[in-house]
Amino acid sequence: MLRAFGPLDSIAQAAGRCNRHGRRREPDCVRVFRPLLGEKEHEYPPGGYAQAADATNIVLGTLTEFPAHLDDPALFRRYYRQLYGAGAADLSRELGDAIKGLDFPTVAELYRLIEKDAVEVLVPYNVERYDALRQQLDDHGLTGRWIRAARPHSISIYRNALEGPLAAYLSPAQVKTHPKKGSSATPTHWWVLTNPSLYDPKLLGLLEGEKAWIA
Repeated sequence: MLRAFGPLDSIAQAAGRCNRHGRRREPDCVRVFRPLLGEKEHEYPPGGYAQAADATNIVLGTLTEFPAHLDDPALFRRYYRQLYGAGAADLSRELGDAIKGLDFPTVAELYRLIEKDAVEVLVPYNVERYDALRQQLDDHGLTGRWIRAARPHSISIYRNALEGPLAAYLSPAQVKTHPKKGSSATPTHWWVLTNPSLYDPKLLGLLEGEKAWIA
């Protein structure tokens, strides 16, 4: 699997998708590369994405052994300290309070590395599991256990796709809360494909008209 150099968490996410369905028995390899750019091209989108890539470059530059182990928690502690420490002065009070209070949904809403961030969509990669996960979502709402079970059966699409025709075939996952706190809340990161025919099992992605979203 090939992945252009970027934020460390994005590289790790891509690596996690390499042979994620276990179809290949032999070990697979993830290679990170730097694209060749033209004179007018920029290596990264401006803003937070470039800042996160710079933090990755700094952290990896201090390593004495390669390849880096992406499953090492210490590596990510250093990465996030570098990333958020360097940008702490730019944090709004609301975002800073959310981070201190471990209010991760609010942090996700207020801090976006790039404008075209991604959302997860449950798709019928395995029809039986897809039906079961939809039923679990209806019965119990969005939970951490459900998310862990749904990740192998989901694809990522850019959030701006939710503003186009595809939105008619997506339903937001619901979080069921205590009655005293309200009947339900709607997060924006997890969605469910309500028209299974849009999923292409060969491409492992969504097809809508001439557009395609590939896992």
